[in-house]
Amino acid sequence: MNVIRYNRAGYTFLNVTPDDVRGKKCYQLIDRTTPCDICATRECLQTKKPARRIKFNEELNIWLDCRSYPLLGDQGQVNGVIEHLREIGGPEADQTAGS
Repeated sequence: MNVIRYNRAGYTFLNVTPDDVRGKKCYQLIDRTTPCDICATRECLQTKKPARRIKFNEELNIWLDCRSYPLLGDQGQVNGVIEHLREIGGPEADQTAGS
């Protein structure tokens, strides 16, 4: 799936414009050429259920709480995914990693 849009915080966080993201893969926007090994969105697409992963993103040098929510169609097919990324750090990353 390709990125359709981000909210204002996403554009600011990645320092990109709406035109920069349209039609790209999320991993391309953080200067990767391949998908992340730990990916909530990939799990969400496979299971058709919400997914959550805590991971350290080396490209951005931050800990992220990554959540993905499927947008299902009338026949149960995944029409899209909403990604929710939140920067976390230090003790908070340790506390939420078990969730």
